[in-house]
Amino acid sequence: MFIGATNFNSGKNKGPTGAGLTGLTGETGLTGLTGATGLTGATGLTGATGLTGATGLTGATGLTGATGLTGATGLTGATGLTGATGLTGATGLTGATGLTGATGATGVGFDTIANYSDNRILTSDGTVNAANAEANLTFDGSSLVIFNNAVAADTELIAVKDASANALFVINSDGWMKVVSKSSTGQTETFNAFSVADVKGNAIFFDYMAKEETSSYYRAGTIMSVWNESNNTVEYTETSTNDLGGATDGLDFTVKIDTDNLVLEAAIASGTWTIKVSVRIM
Repeated sequence: MFIGATNFNSGKNKGPTGAGLTGLTGETGLTGLTGATGLTGATGLTGATGLTGATGLTGATGLTGATGLTGATGLTGATGLTGATGLTGATGLTGATGLTGATGATGVGFDTIANYSDNRILTSDGTVNAANAEANLTFDGSSLVIFNNAVAADTELIAVKDASANALFVINSDGWMKVVSKSSTGQTETFNAFSVADVKGNAIFFDYMAKEETSSYYRAGTIMSVWNESNNTVEYTETSTNDLGGATDGLDFTVKIDTDNLVLEAAIASGTWTIKVSVRIM
């Protein structure tokens, strides 16, 4: 048996545990299984910087890894610099809809204003970045003013409408105001012409117009009421015009509290009715 550097079990080319250049487990074996560049070595296939290692091609910080160039948070990944939500991405800081982008909070906005002057309110002219300063609509910090000395007669200066485009509140250029809190048509049975929570006030004024549709009989009036919501007590009185066209005694009104609501009840004995009510609460 030989015991020199040429020992059969530690030979330069085939010894399994020797220190030769390509030894299987030798610490300095250049291409050995666990050597520096071996399969599991530092730069080997699965080593720290190997193909699938932490910083390798597909590793966590490698080219396609989570934080790599094209990974989720990498340069071009979803949240990376140029990704969808990255700095320059569509919704990123300087992207189209980002903070400083074209439509972002500090983006261009209105960059062309026609007819500008102090206190005039801006309205869009229908284009992306232009506006018109309205000469007849101004606000000086205290007063909102609508003014037009050339406005046409019978023009709605202010109009508030419901979901069906019915006018609830109108100020007309001819100097009159229209308020319709509720309109009911085609009524043939007793119903609630108006209802409001009884905690909203303690006095109410109902201005009403009633029309019997079949015969075109008319009546207008005002019902005043005061109530105590804690005791559920109500007092009311009605004043009205004379009937127009014929008797309107098929319709009577009652004010009552019903389930914590102050109710104007329209009691119909006969006929088909349209009733419009304008309401003021104190």
